[in-house]
Amino acid sequence: MNDDVRTAAKALELVKPFPFLPITELMSEGVKSYVNAQKALMEVMAKPATEHKHTKAEHRARRTPRAKKAKAAAAVA
Repeated sequence: MNDDVRTAAKALELVKPFPFLPITELMSEGVKSYVNAQKALMEVMAKPATEHKHTKAEHRARRTPRAKKAKAAAAVA
C-alpha cells in the first residue's frame, strides 16, 4: 500500500506543471470542434442544385473518343 501511495505521489509531481482544465470545459471544446467539423462536411457534401445541368447529348458527346480528341485539340490550340 505504501508503494502505491509513493507511485501516485510521483505521478502527481510529474503532472503538476501542466494546467488542468475542468472536464466540462474539455467536453464542451470537444463537442464544439465535432459540430464544426460536421458542419464543414455537410457544406461540402450538400451543394446547392443551382449548377448547370447537363443534357443527355452533352453526356453522350463526352463519352465518345472523337469528342475527347476534339476537346483536347481545342484546348491545345
